[in-house]
Amino acid sequence: MRMQRPPIQSQHGKQTAFTLVEIMIVLVIVAILAALILPAVQNAMVTARISQVSSEFQSISASITEFKTRFKTEPPSSIRLHEAPSGTATTPPTNWATDALSRRTIKGIWPQFDFSVSRDINGDGDLTDTFTLEGSECLVFFLGGMVDGSSGAFRGFSKNPANPLAIDNGTRDGPFYEFDGGIDPTTKQPTGRLVDTDGDTLPEYLDSLPSQSQPIVYFSSNGGNGYRITDDDSIAPYYRDGGKKQAYNNDGFQLISPGPDAAYGTGGPLDSEDIDGNNTLDSGEDTNGNGDLDTERDRVLTGTREPEQDNITNFHSGRLGD
Repeated sequence: MRMQRPPIQSQHGKQTAFTLVEIMIVLVIVAILAALILPAVQNAMVTARISQVSSEFQSISASITEFKTRFKTEPPSSIRLHEAPSGTATTPPTNWATDALSRRTIKGIWPQFDFSVSRDINGDGDLTDTFTLEGSECLVFFLGGMVDGSSGAFRGFSKNPANPLAIDNGTRDGPFYEFDGGIDPTTKQPTGRLVDTDGDTLPEYLDSLPSQSQPIVYFSSNGGNGYRITDDDSIAPYYRDGGKKQAYNNDGFQLISPGPDAAYGTGGPLDSEDIDGNNTLDSGEDTNGNGDLDTERDRVLTGTREPEQDNITNFHSGRLGD
């Protein structure tokens, strides 16, 4: 026969139990501890995610270096690609013959490029398309290369010196970076972290932050000849006080993520608004719109430029506001 233990009793013989007041006190203490610990946990998670993006930027940077080692130049951050050959009139009349800057850029990568050949760059059967690539699109195109229409995978570039944009079974250069995603062969839509934010069929790449909606921006310094603010309309490249000739990574490239808030801000001067160094607030120098000549980063990134505080770049550790 099982014996039941009698309930524990106090010295006065009464059964002990938590009172409602005691339970409420415990709950209040737990709530206070949670309120103290939760922000620290959230901050640690954000820091870890920022570090993951920074680590990915290092990998992308290594791929850009690999591209430069192969072609003696970094990927451009602005270019037009024409499917129509230079000797063919199109409507509107845009082809290699009418685009000297893009032709010169291509020749800098592939000196023997044949501009007289028609190319179906996006595989839609129309050989009259012209594609204008901004920095975020150039990053994917030049590191991934051409897309295989049957598998949707990036296959780099053909080593045929006259036709590197061909999809063939010969030896190839790249892809130089393994993007998370590809192009769906049926829908022709990007998958994974590849997106097409402007709907022009040219994919861009998101960072690894949860719910990120805006792509990584890429700027090339054009071999140290200077950044062009027109290479991407999302944000301008960053430069130090003293003017655009003192850009960050002046002889290299800039990678910019909009951070957790998915907002780029304007870019431009970062350490000081005194661009010309005359210690006076001149026209165009009040970049944050507060009416003052700010000369420290934590003051520059306020007001209208506050969204830039959480931007992540390849030239600053952590967030820009840190």
